[in-house]
Amino acid sequence: MVARNGKLQPVAEAVSRVKSQVRPFSAGELPDLLSSSVKSSGLMMPEFEEKPRLVWEGFDSNWHEGQAEAVKRVVLWSRVCLERRAGWTIVLSGKPGCGKTALANVIGRYFRYYEGLTESEVKVIDEPTLFERLWTASKLQEITSCQRARLLVLDDVGTAHINSTSWAASIYWQLFNQRHERGRATFLTTNLERGDFAQLVGGRCWSRLVDGMRTRDFFIDLADLGVPDYRSQSFYQTSLDDLLNQGAFDV
Repeated sequence: MVARNGKLQPVAEAVSRVKSQVRPFSAGELPDLLSSSVKSSGLMMPEFEEKPRLVWEGFDSNWHEGQAEAVKRVVLWSRVCLERRAGWTIVLSGKPGCGKTALANVIGRYFRYYEGLTESEVKVIDEPTLFERLWTASKLQEITSCQRARLLVLDDVGTAHINSTSWAASIYWQLFNQRHERGRATFLTTNLERGDFAQLVGGRCWSRLVDGMRTRDFFIDLADLGVPDYRSQSFYQTSLDDLLNQGAFDV
């Protein structure tokens, strides 16, 4: 049940209103589309109500041209996966600080709001956290939840520090092969370039991922698109006076 005008409404009814209001959109509209559609529909999520702009940080009208191109491809991929229930794959590659995780989180929330999916149906997790859970918790339960999720967003593939490359290869195979066979949408981010990424996951997994991507344009290399490291850029361009003027130290 969800709240609307102070009353509880069935989730299916609220989701139906969201769908009826979602229209084809351009990359530039993505930051505001969900917050306006979700609010007007009554399908309210606590984390969105508290700080609705947080998830859109870095996605404003001053995008780098390459970032806008990446968003267009991601939006196209997400619409295909949702409207056709296609189990396609997309990989976002780039250096730290160029917006991969922010965009992955936006798409995860978009899947939840558009389809009214639960957190278990939209699995968003980074690789170090996933691998730590697989070492310390119930491996079968965690693997199964990743295999069955309607959307898996696996962030920072290749950053977990492990001693056994064969163990990691086994995990990749169990994840990507099963998701490919089940026709589940998969969104991956990585700091690795295409060749290094393919070597990391192994030939068999790479073959499954390539089949899921369908086109080379769904392996999005942000470096090729010229997208900068926004964190470092902001660090070197921001002075103490800038922070003072922004009210960073106000109590």
